[in-house]
Amino acid sequence: MKPELAKIAELFGSGDIVIESDDVSKPVKYGKTASESVTIGRACFETGQHQLAILHFQKAVEQAPENEKEVFICELAGAYALIDQLPKAYRQYLQIVKSDESHTTSEPYLGLAEIYHRSGRNRDAIDRLSHAIDFEPNNPDLHIKLGEILRETGHNERAYLEVKKALELKPDEAYFNLLGGEILLSLDEPSKALGYFRAAVELSPGDDYYYLRTSIAFWRAGKRPEAIRSIRLASELDPDKNLYHGLLEALLTEMNLVAEADQESSRADQMDDYDHNRLKKVLTEMGVGEV
Repeated sequence: MKPELAKIAELFGSGDIVIESDDVSKPVKYGKTASESVTIGRACFETGQHQLAILHFQKAVEQAPENEKEVFICELAGAYALIDQLPKAYRQYLQIVKSDESHTTSEPYLGLAEIYHRSGRNRDAIDRLSHAIDFEPNNPDLHIKLGEILRETGHNERAYLEVKKALELKPDEAYFNLLGGEILLSLDEPSKALGYFRAAVELSPGDDYYYLRTSIAFWRAGKRPEAIRSIRLASELDPDKNLYHGLLEALLTEMNLVAEADQESSRADQMDDYDHNRLKKVLTEMGVGEV
């Protein structure tokens, strides 16, 4: 590549079309079968040769038997989505959904849902995810994705039902339990949320963020000593995070434990603007007020 083109590529990042045009400047050697072409395409993606990868996925669609084309069209659509060519990805997924043949996978509906979600069309995203679940009702990840979008759009009751379905299928997933607790906090049921947060921290005991979120449920449930202990556990897991000391100072002051609060002040004073913004949000969630 010419030096000036390399500078332009560096400026625009790995998705720049200039750098990727070099990928297809030489004759392309495709796989002998659709599966082989997909394997080569995936390898090209891993090395940043996106345009070349697309060519292999397109070839795979051509090579695929008619009764298997749906799978390979989804591969091509997913590749387009990865490089933010959403209109092309959309057309590929829609081609499958609108076909008269019976579909074999939920993937085109899931793909369309993700594109709609990224485009801000959440009602359509919810509709497509519901169709995806019709194909795979026992896929917990689909229920969680639907739950996330429902929560994001303010439909917390429906979101909670989807999370419960996911947990029935996969109870030992820490994030699923965390999301259940978060939704119950949104529904102002902190005591009920604590069961989910307990499961989350037991399944992921090394994640300080989980303890932080648990502390909010404890505080709102009136369990202030437990909230303080939860924050201290979070701080032990990440001793360099000044946010936890700022939070402890604020909450201990709220509890009139002035001497204990003073012990946190030196580290709390080291918080930067980002920490202060996070602290404000957490205290607001707890109902403590602004700092």
